[in-house]
Amino acid sequence: MNKIECFNAVDDTIIEEELLSESEKHLINLCCKIRRAANSNNVVIDKTEHRDSDNLHLFRFIELCNYSVDEFVLRYLRNLQPFSLREDASQKYDKKIICVISLGFKYCLYVKVDTTQFCEIVVSFHEDQFYSHRGNEFSGLLLGGVKSEVGEFSSQTIAIPWGFKIFHIGLFCQCVKEGVFRCEPKILSNYLVNEANNFLADCLNNQQVFTKFNNLKQISFTSYGESILNEISILIDYASYCRNPNDVTFATIALTSRFEILQNFPDYEEYKKALLERYSKKIPDNERALIVLGLFI
Repeated sequence: MNKIECFNAVDDTIIEEELLSESEKHLINLCCKIRRAANSNNVVIDKTEHRDSDNLHLFRFIELCNYSVDEFVLRYLRNLQPFSLREDASQKYDKKIICVISLGFKYCLYVKVDTTQFCEIVVSFHEDQFYSHRGNEFSGLLLGGVKSEVGEFSSQTIAIPWGFKIFHIGLFCQCVKEGVFRCEPKILSNYLVNEANNFLADCLNNQQVFTKFNNLKQISFTSYGESILNEISILIDYASYCRNPNDVTFATIALTSRFEILQNFPDYEEYKKALLERYSKKIPDNERALIVLGLFI
């Protein structure tokens, strides 16, 4: 049990304060199991098309951004953080299966680790576009950092995979278990939103005045990165989110220049296919994104 002793000024007694709830301990355990699975030598990434056909477009995005799908997914899971995770118990039909949803994106990230397949560990990794996983109340729990006494507050630098990037973020945290820290969730979410706004500003050619994102749920997994597809993704997110005509105009002008570049690529049809799948009309609440995309494809 992870407890610290606190002085009770009322009756001079020592009380014990629990630093982690049972549900938080469970979530940390799931995250650590996924990390261990990603570090094993017998992981297979599930690349079969699922029933709802919503799981392959992310792999195409990854490949078109010049990553190996296997290396990308395993790197992400080796650094996975419990900060924004929630267990998806509806998919747990066997005790050897772990399913978690990362709530920190416009479309939630779905991760399933299945160890029932003899000696193989099968990993599913995709955006969960068809199902509505509500909530943005994050735990602020993080793995890593340097050794610290349980209960102690300290400055830590934590690696956090987010979209197509891994951020190394300096945070003031409390150690709640060996190797586990808690930060203020709002500080971390604000940092990630600010990174998206910085990327957006670059994509808008450093436009001085524009409406900014203010919530992680406005920004897609594919909108954190450095490739032209990541740029297109964040600009479509932005044009879909904004209601100010000037902001939509800024995004449209920026998208025009990106598509002019994209159309000169020898594999332009592959990019076009990936974008059409990414913003499928089957996806709920994708109408504005499809209208924007329809201006260029």
